[in-house]
Amino acid sequence: MAFSTLSPAGSPWFRHRRTFARLYGICPISFGTDHLIYLAGAATWVPRWIPPSQKFWIVATAIFFFMAAAAILSGILAGLAARLLTVMILLFGALIWAPRLAAAPHTHFVWSGNAINFALAAAAWVVSDVLCDPSVSRLATQPARPMAILQRIDDYRTKTAV
Repeated sequence: MAFSTLSPAGSPWFRHRRTFARLYGICPISFGTDHLIYLAGAATWVPRWIPPSQKFWIVATAIFFFMAAAAILSGILAGLAARLLTVMILLFGALIWAPRLAAAPHTHFVWSGNAINFALAAAAWVVSDVLCDPSVSRLATQPARPMAILQRIDDYRTKTAV
């Protein structure tokens, strides 16, 4: 995504950046599947003070990942889904990874977990920016056809009236 967004405006990479953003929708499927496969282990990562239960939030986030994937892949509210996905991943960082980093600042696993979480959030943010950019929309790239059609009709009338 970053490569296609930073490519020159006329390049094929740049023209297909919306397609690349839509392909990002495959990633939340794997995230949601991981949440369900490792349900028991992943539930221990959710802070106990968050109601109603740890397993509830693991299943809920898996469902949210699947919903984001469906929206991004289908293009229906894809920009909103990518933005909400960004918020959810940032909440993981704030509720799960940052407290672990504060508790064990010398543990490399926690540092790498924070870095990966940050990279996932940044990727979702870039995708949401591309999907919400009106200049990337296919409708926005179409020329204003109604005015061209009216101009042709007016030209035809002028030619036939003489």
